[in-house]
Amino acid sequence: MPRSFDHTVLIVDDDEGILKALKRLLKDLQVSVITATSGDEGLELLQQHRVSVIIADQRMPGLSGVEFLRLARDIAPESVGILLTGYADVDAVLDAIDRGQIRYYFFKPWDDNALLRRIEEILADLDAKAANPSQKERSGSPGRGRQSAKSGPQAAAGNQRANKVTKSHGR
Repeated sequence: MPRSFDHTVLIVDDDEGILKALKRLLKDLQVSVITATSGDEGLELLQQHRVSVIIADQRMPGLSGVEFLRLARDIAPESVGILLTGYADVDAVLDAIDRGQIRYYFFKPWDDNALLRRIEEILADLDAKAANPSQKERSGSPGRGRQSAKSGPQAAAGNQRANKVTKSHGR
């Protein structure tokens, strides 16, 4: 399907192998992909490019993924952030979602198909908003848009924790 405007995806991860894997995964999406190996480099790229989707690793030297996405939101508030995280980071991720700093997260190892579907949905939403600027954001208030893709053997405990938090917050 043709896009309303050209989309760019920014991937921020200190692991070159992850950058290459994600870039390869996105090759058929008809998007430009730019990469950064640090949060600081990613922030510089955000000032130079119009970015639709940001994929950031939580554990990086310097800025964490949550910190990076918080700063990125100030530079590019229209960009949608996706955080890649491990099981140990669940509390920080859920806190960041509740504060509206990120909208989606994926546990490592992520499911390629689930990540691609999520990015396609985000791009379709952005296209719809570009075609109809008065369209309201679907997720409503921060925290109500909490969504994850659950994959990998370590994800079960983290997913149970996320589900428990979601239920306890009545969301």
